[in-house]
Amino acid sequence: MTADLDTTKALRSARITTTVAAELLGVTSSRISQLTMSGVLPPKEGKWFSLADVVTAFVGNLRNDARRTTISASASRKDDARTREIELRIAEKEGRLIDLEEHDAILDEVISTVVVGLNSLAPRVTRNPAIRATIEQAVNAIRTELADKMQARARELNAATK
Repeated sequence: MTADLDTTKALRSARITTTVAAELLGVTSSRISQLTMSGVLPPKEGKWFSLADVVTAFVGNLRNDARRTTISASASRKDDARTREIELRIAEKEGRLIDLEEHDAILDEVISTVVVGLNSLAPRVTRNPAIRATIEQAVNAIRTELADKMQARARELNAATK
């Protein structure tokens, strides 16, 4: 226990140069000078720094930087959300937005019209059973392709909103 106290006392009383401080902190001597002039590091006593004061001040500065970065990122997300909200309000006023339920109702109506039209295509074109069968096969292929594309888009949209 006494050895630990002696080591702590020795470290607290240790003095280091700008070059040694730079090497210990992993920065340049110029950066040490900048940090000293900006008040982050304590001033030198002659040509010496207190080792304990330099380490304590540098670590404190790193913690403050991390805290400021976190606060800044949070403020940025908040600003982004406000900007998005304003953009949506403007788009709504300009008539560029419609309600999702209204969109779905319009889409259902249009798709229903297309499906009914495709289903009645063969009887409208011919009474010949062989030609009708050919037309119905083509119509079914088109409907399948459309359904596959719409399912793929729905999966993409669902993945994007999660």
